[in-house]
Amino acid sequence: LGLRGHPDEEIFQFAVSRSLVLLTNDLGFGARARSISGCPGLVLVRLPNEWPTSAVNDWIEKALLGLPSEALSGSLIVVEPERIRIRQLR
Repeated sequence: LGLRGHPDEEIFQFAVSRSLVLLTNDLGFGARARSISGCPGLVLVRLPNEWPTSAVNDWIEKALLGLPSEALSGSLIVVEPERIRIRQLR
């Protein structure tokens, strides 16, 4: 989407204004998502930095494909090596 390197607030507002679920490993977005109403959803990836990109992508895909689509909407989803946590933002 061409937002790499843009300020977090700009990226967050872009996602909110288009009702897009944001996928990130930036913990700052988790705090922002919990504090602002109307966040369409956030997937926070907490996987080891040593993992190759292909392994990270495979793990995220496996984690999200196992969830019903309605679980993404309005949720904070934390993807970790051993588990997936889901918390409602609203």
